[in-house]
Amino acid sequence: MTASERRHCGHDELIADVVTRFDAYVRARSARDGIFGSSHADPRQEQRVFDDLQRAMVRLRGSVR
Repeated sequence: MTASERRHCGHDELIADVVTRFDAYVRARSARDGIFGSSHADPRQEQRVFDDLQRAMVRLRGSVR
């Protein structure tokens, strides 16, 4: 595997991580607005998944430079 192929593979993993964390954030936001009381997300949980998403995006941006 060449260095370029290894970087590409790493980018794929970072992109997948961002997509996964974005999905978690969307689910947390949806739970906040849900009609069932038991499905409501705690504001701290929503902030935590948002922070996780931000960190994943920073890692992806850092890998491009």
